[in-house]
Amino acid sequence: EMAAKKEASRGETTSTNGMDLRYLKLHYLNSEQGRAKVWEMDLGETQEIRDEVLQEVHQDLAKIWKDINDLVATQDPKAFVHCERSFCYCHRCRERFVPGTVYEREPRITMP
Repeated sequence: EMAAKKEASRGETTSTNGMDLRYLKLHYLNSEQGRAKVWEMDLGETQEIRDEVLQEVHQDLAKIWKDINDLVATQDPKAFVHCERSFCYCHRCRERFVPGTVYEREPRITMP
């Protein structure tokens, strides 16, 4: 524990349980750009800096959760817009619903 305190005072991140707490990697299945997104973050040299950064991450994740909760709370099956990602099931299961009861994209018109 004494070694961990010395390392922490120098900005190093080894903890008593052997975990490196300085770096964070989050995987989002969706992003504003519509693609999966990976965040790899150096949280900072000191615990104070790391706490500030983690508070920002917490606020971002809390907003995402609130937005999902608000969407579900509408109880409107047409409010959930599906994606077109190959790994996601949301767009494939749409054809099992009665037409007009859930969100439906306009058919794409392709020119020959």
